Amino acid sequence: MLSLGLAAVFCCGIPATPARAAEGVAVALDQPHACFRSDSDGRGSTIARSYRSVIRRTFEREAAPGMDGAVTLRFESFKIGTARRWRTSDGYNFTADTSKPIRDLRVVFTTCTDYRTAIQLLRRERNFECFSAPTGETTCQVAGSSGGMMPDKTQYIQKN
Repeated sequence: MLSLGLAAVFCCGIPATPARAAEGVAVALDQPHACFRSDSDGRGSTIARSYRSVIRRTFEREAAPGMDGAVTLRFESFKIGTARRWRTSDGYNFTADTSKPIRDLRVVFTTCTDYRTAIQLLRRERNFECFSAPTGETTCQVAGSSGGMMPDKTQYIQKN
């Protein structure tokens, strides 16, 4: 028998009943069987809304007509560092206007991929660098997933 322990109480931003997890019983009955709707980018400062929108466009997508695999996204934590100058350690980025500041972000988010027979929840914590492209457009790129970050958590839930 697989013992899930108390770690199963909360996975991928979705609570389960502690009693069931403590018993080592799979908590699939307590889980959703459809993907959540994506959060809006309407709260927070102008720069936070802009960065959330850019990151959302990177991960979120609709399924192709007649296909499955639509992806929605929910932010759990969104921390924006202060603006700073580009450093040599940032590397050379052809899409960046290095005369403008760069900001470091630490973001915790969950994506939900909706398949015909199941949903897949993937909770991640990532560092991003957000900056201005030469066209003036805001760009964010993944800068890493190490340095004391939580490991990715995946949950695959069969639909009824």
